[in-house]
Amino acid sequence: NITEATKEDVIATVTFNKENVTVKGGNTHTFTENGTYTFEYEDTVGNTGTAVAEVTWIDREAPSGVIVYSKVDPTNQDVIATISFKESNVRITNNDGKNTYTFTDNGEFVFEFADRAGNIGTAKAEVTWIDKSIPKATITYSTMNPTNQNVTATVTFDKENVTIINNGGSNEYTFTDNDEFTFEFRGPSGNEGIAIAKVTWIDRTLPVATITYSTKNPTNQNVIATVTFDKEDVTITNNGGSNEYTFTDNGEFEFEFVGPAGNAGVVVAKVNWIDRKVPVPTLKYDKITPTNKSVTATVTFDKENVTIIK
Repeated sequence: NITEATKEDVIATVTFNKENVTVKGGNTHTFTENGTYTFEYEDTVGNTGTAVAEVTWIDREAPSGVIVYSKVDPTNQDVIATISFKESNVRITNNDGKNTYTFTDNGEFVFEFADRAGNIGTAKAEVTWIDKSIPKATITYSTMNPTNQNVTATVTFDKENVTIINNGGSNEYTFTDNDEFTFEFRGPSGNEGIAIAKVTWIDRTLPVATITYSTKNPTNQNVIATVTFDKEDVTITNNGGSNEYTFTDNGEFEFEFVGPAGNAGVVVAKVNWIDRKVPVPTLKYDKITPTNKSVTATVTFDKENVTIIK
């Protein structure tokens, strides 16, 4: 009753060119699986014979598919999954009958198919290695504090197997001065990107010190020298850390200091206008002999700029 591939039972029926032939067990046999069956028969005059029926087209096993991919390594390109079968005449019953499926991103797709016998099967294609995102770069520095030393920038990524394609392949760059540097890199899937390292805190110059005085006029009082700088966060390393020094007499004092980047220097404060000595007067008279005239007395001093106050 069926002569093509099928998953159904097959009924074999024997007929003869004569009438009244008797078949042992009946003239039909139902095949539930592939095999042979021998019909034994006898006609009305006692002649006997056999007829062998053979069925090889019962197929109840679902076809199995083998899936291969156009790329199996990490990629930023589309991946094509292609399904094939060990047996012939298997047809795809979804996907518009096509045996390929294009993944534009990670995911899965189930091929549905049937063989000539009507057995149906499925095979799942799954892709997890498409990566169209650029690796995320993080730059760290050997120091981010003001410094007079070199600064090393190191770039790391949120993915493994990222390749630096400049800088000799190194993920470190050493700044000898303030500047910026662009790391160029390629991710494991071929995605390329850049990361910019920038250093602005290298400082190899001494702070410029300025000294001011409480007075620069001749005085018999103490004089306070105050040092200030053209940079912030400069530390006085002597004088108890104070930026003021009190002169009780003429002399010099060295302020020692270090800048925020570690540059050290000294600046000298010098005072020579403190004078605590009383001027020495000298009196001269226009007449020094007995006289009946007026006498004029004139006073002079051993210092200049002495003012007569009475």
